[in-house]
Amino acid sequence: MGVLWPGRPLASVVALLLVIGVHGIPKSEFFPYGAEVYDDVLPKKDEISSPELKFTTPLLFYKQEYNGAYINSNGLLSFMTELPNFYNVPFPLDYPLIAPLYSDVDTRGAGDVFYRWVHHQTEQH
Repeated sequence: MGVLWPGRPLASVVALLLVIGVHGIPKSEFFPYGAEVYDDVLPKKDEISSPELKFTTPLLFYKQEYNGAYINSNGLLSFMTELPNFYNVPFPLDYPLIAPLYSDVDTRGAGDVFYRWVHHQTEQH
């Protein structure tokens, strides 16, 4: 079997995936979220953070205990301080954080940032 574009393996893989078809995960497979399941939502603004969310028990993260965290609109869960601004610099940043997504997000036009506290494994909302 020949290569679609010799010397360009990435382009060949992308072309092959487009021919085969790429399927996404349906929304029904995700954890339920949104106002209908009582999630909190950040205001529609650019560069915003939640108030500090206090933990009922300290969270141990890289051998340091934290008693609260902030949800930031750019996809960060930060400790010690809010970090609402996007910094186009490589990680690590100067503060402890978890980055499930890190992007320059602006929800003024569309989209929402939802978050919730789940206190028990069996809690459904």
